[in-house]
Amino acid sequence: MKPLPLFFLTLQTVLAGLSVANADVFRGLPIQGTAERPVLLLELGSEPPSVGVEDKTTRLFTGVVDTHEGDASIQTGKDEISSLHPGFGRWMVNFRFNVKPDLPAKPYIFWARWRQGGDPNVCVQTFEVWAGSGPSRLELRGTLSMKPKGWDYAWIAAELPVSLKADDAVIEVRDSGAGHDAKVFDAFLLAQPLLALPTRGAADRPLMLLVLGNAPAL
Repeated sequence: MKPLPLFFLTLQTVLAGLSVANADVFRGLPIQGTAERPVLLLELGSEPPSVGVEDKTTRLFTGVVDTHEGDASIQTGKDEISSLHPGFGRWMVNFRFNVKPDLPAKPYIFWARWRQGGDPNVCVQTFEVWAGSGPSRLELRGTLSMKPKGWDYAWIAAELPVSLKADDAVIEVRDSGAGHDAKVFDAFLLAQPLLALPTRGAADRPLMLLVLGNAPAL
């Protein structure tokens, strides 16, 4: 075999392996993006496994704790951030993500993946999503009540959408609510509502979507 064809064969093998690896990293997401409608994955931790992975269907940003109040300490793991509190109580923790300011200006479904102590019925969390062109220009885009699954990690979807703007360069996710011993946060996800449809249309086979309500997100 000539050297040049061998090079291209090797390159194709490497690219195929990268595609499989990318798919494995994002397979656990509750919803999959497309090249036309990528999802925004907001990761926490010092070394989340998705960092460095390139994928046209998922836009990845990592965040840090901006402020926290009422807890005892913050611990940063490789793929999560823990907010610790001895016993039962109420406390808050805010996360900040610097994002590339060219996001589609549309409504998004908000998902959170976290686990915590305390009775889920008593420890419903309030997540506020703030965004803007800079830290001093943040606007409240949504206030969302979400019930945890206890100590089991789970992706939880908010019932109401939040809106992003094309010039947003900072997104803050602010959590407050009761808990017992700890709240451990893994990631947040923002996805356009059309991605949540049970099936996909095509240019030659479009779907007919019948939406109800006075302010539908779609």
